[in-house]
Amino acid sequence: MLRVIELSVPSDKAEELRSLLEDQELVCNWQQQGLGDCLCVQLVVRTPQAEPLLDLLQQRFARVEDFRALVIRVHATVPELEEPEPDPADPDVTAEAAAEDSEPPPQRVARAEIRNELENGVDMGPVYLATVILSSVIASIGLIKGNTAVIIGAMVVAPLLTPNMALAFAATIGDLTLLARAARTSAVGAMTAFAFALLVGWLADTPQNAEILSRTAPGWEDLALALASGSAGALAFTSGVSASLVGVMVAVALLPPLIVAGLMLTAGEPRLAGGALTLLAINAIGVVLAAIGTFAWRGVTPATWWEKDKARRYTRRATAIGIVLAAALLALVFFVLR
Repeated sequence: MLRVIELSVPSDKAEELRSLLEDQELVCNWQQQGLGDCLCVQLVVRTPQAEPLLDLLQQRFARVEDFRALVIRVHATVPELEEPEPDPADPDVTAEAAAEDSEPPPQRVARAEIRNELENGVDMGPVYLATVILSSVIASIGLIKGNTAVIIGAMVVAPLLTPNMALAFAATIGDLTLLARAARTSAVGAMTAFAFALLVGWLADTPQNAEILSRTAPGWEDLALALASGSAGALAFTSGVSASLVGVMVAVALLPPLIVAGLMLTAGEPRLAGGALTLLAINAIGVVLAAIGTFAWRGVTPATWWEKDKARRYTRRATAIGIVLAAALLALVFFVLR
């Protein structure tokens, strides 16, 4: 995969930029004079090289007026580029130097791309709320009728993937601002879905069919499903591939238990509602925990060493809290609710 990094810098920084790019692995590059006293430079790089180059540009030109870098995904090139041969092992490179290499794993997109996509997904606008409401109504009807196809259709609509992935991403890099936004968006989405489940349950009689009862008795297999869904979601975002199908899996883990809790509460079954809410909590923790682990495995870290140190602390704390909560919920399931 390739990326085009399009730069705008003042013309008097041209020599400094040229010196910075001398040691970079560029597929190709070109430049042109922009408006006013700005120089426009386009750099074509392979995807793993995009993040280190962006970090280097940020460190050098972040405080320069009129500096801007845009990352553009390349869908095709003509003629096609040949894949580079793997470099032979260099005996002069020490293990310590190799450990400090900041280049991300192959096929992992730049941190800035992941952040941008996740930040766009935690905007709590009318479209987000509308899709939460629509998916909640569809899922409620599907559960009441016991219609699996309708339930799956609701999962396609539900926008639950991105807020949870943003929560995990923020915990991984230690971004408290994004963490708060993602938590708020997830909470509002959950409360909205629960409210409309209560409304549907109040308007319609809710039977205790197999689709509903299966979501009131949590088990180890539900945690496994949540862990797999969360890991798949993080892999999708770090690889730059479509996360639509993964979003269905995350929604399957989160939305139906929430809807069942609302339906059972209006049906006068608080014990079944409690089981559904416990399943929801287990699944939510599993999704976020697995996503945190996958982001860390894929080498998603902040740019500077002091931010990396802070991010490691946040990641360890979030992981420890999640494991303790998941263990407590599973103990509640197996020793109290059964």
